[in-house]
Amino acid sequence: MQGRRDRPDWVSPSRLVGFTRVVPGDAIVFGYETAAAFWAHLRSFDDASLRDCLDELYPTDMLRGMGREDMMRDASLAPISVPRLSAFRAEDAEMALRLSGPYEALVGSAKNRRTSKLLSYHVWRGAVPDGLLVRVARDMYVCSPELALLQLASGMSRIALLEYAFELCGSYAFPNGRGNLMCDGVRPITTPERLALVSSLITDVRGLAKASFASRHVRAGARSPMEAQLAMLLGLPKVFGGFECGDYRMDYRIDLPPAARVLARRDYLVADIYVPGARTDVEYQGFAHRLAGGSARDDARTNALLSVGIQELSVWADQLYDLDAMAEIARVIRRSAGLKPKSESHRTREVRDRLCAELRASSLAGLA
Repeated sequence: MQGRRDRPDWVSPSRLVGFTRVVPGDAIVFGYETAAAFWAHLRSFDDASLRDCLDELYPTDMLRGMGREDMMRDASLAPISVPRLSAFRAEDAEMALRLSGPYEALVGSAKNRRTSKLLSYHVWRGAVPDGLLVRVARDMYVCSPELALLQLASGMSRIALLEYAFELCGSYAFPNGRGNLMCDGVRPITTPERLALVSSLITDVRGLAKASFASRHVRAGARSPMEAQLAMLLGLPKVFGGFECGDYRMDYRIDLPPAARVLARRDYLVADIYVPGARTDVEYQGFAHRLAGGSARDDARTNALLSVGIQELSVWADQLYDLDAMAEIARVIRRSAGLKPKSESHRTREVRDRLCAELRASSLAGLA
């Protein structure tokens, strides 16, 4: 393992908790879109295996205590080389990954880059520490969700990457790629904190600024891509096209006192987006909600929240990309939070128009 001779007493964080050690030479490390598809498939169809894989990664408290040098020293694959017979062995990847090819893997330098029918290599010069890899078969490893996001950053727009971060930290996934089947109610596989920690520890890679942007502005708990888009429009700073309504929480539990429980007929309510500074619950109402009715239930919820001093605002699907309607909703939230009205320049409106257009295009591509 490179880099440890100067610190003979140094013990790998992975070794302390018994992670599988990566063996250099014959290892194939899958990343980029292949890693993203692997995690989406597990989230959607195999929660037991997903839990086992997540247990192989660094715990968050360990990441908090690591520095950049520690992470580099815990990289058994440094540099990453092309394994022997890699093209032939790629045929075994379908069973290991539960995905059909072609596959994307990592290599440490351009001179070692190879391409075959089933396997293509991306040059990756960042660290690949053992605690951010999971073993899927002998000498086959997959990058963690945090590494996958960092790798994909160079090829995605800032907003698309943020949407992907919401997906990783939320409870929905696209097992067959974006624009296809969406599975909801799945397990989140990372947190905003973990994304920020990995982005701060693995530097000198392409797309780092976009990955850092995503980790700063993502929130945990989105239950659909449309909730994530609503959160982005309301929460992002105006320089990025948002309405800058203040800090917020998603999938936020509001415990009710006895009197409010009578109105709501339950002990607590869950807000899609809760803005504590404005004591406001913002609910995304999709087309399915409109078809299902439920007016009496909605009224009971609204009354229960009002009884504890929380206002509820609903954003319907056909309002999400109506910037005049969204501006009025944002004005109500900002006023409730005590934020002063701000005049908006032509430049601000242009940036918001571009943000809205990108989000709408993402929705039309099937993310809804």
